Amino acid sequence: MPHYEKVSLAAPAAPAADAVAVLFDSTTMLGTNSKKTLARSGITKVGVTFYSVSHASATAGLKPYASSNGGTNWDQTETGTTVAASTMVTEEFAVDQFDDFKLEYTAGATGPTTWRVAVYFIVGDRSVNT
Repeated sequence: MPHYEKVSLAAPAAPAADAVAVLFDSTTMLGTNSKKTLARSGITKVGVTFYSVSHASATAGLKPYASSNGGTNWDQTETGTTVAASTMVTEEFAVDQFDDFKLEYTAGATGPTTWRVAVYFIVGDRSVNT
């Protein structure tokens, strides 16, 4: 059976109205600011669970990005997702094909006052269901 490990991170503080919160950034959160931190760390997926958020995100407010130059430039990897208020939502992103990965959340016109969010990454075989 393939080995995998799920590691939780501290979520950032709730963003103010229309502000951006970086939920995960491999170039800064993994202790280095160089290329290919995901591959060196063996991270295959990055996920986030919104357990309770009092106000919806901006339209397409949850956006994944990849970088091939250590975070100097970021390219959006897929369409953003709107996170509804008071709805438990989990999103996972396969990241093993990227050198670096970043996940951002943009608050809506009213920033959340309730913000229970868990950010995690998975090390190991990404084909394993978690």
